[in-house]
Amino acid sequence: MRERADGRACEVCQRTLLPGEPFAFFDDPERRRFRRPVCPLCQRRAIARGWQRTGVRPPGEGQPAA
Repeated sequence: MRERADGRACEVCQRTLLPGEPFAFFDDPERRRFRRPVCPLCQRRAIARGWQRTGVRPPGEGQPAA
């Protein structure tokens, strides 16, 4: 699942994601950190660290505006 950035930072390289830049959420089960945004350039590094890609969105994200 690909999301769109809105002022987030990549959890691997700490680079601020640009508006409209795709990213994926990853879980770091060893450190009990969940739904961490990771930029496309760092996704292989996240997987190498044992992080797991997740399809879960934080509450309220991706929901149509009321």
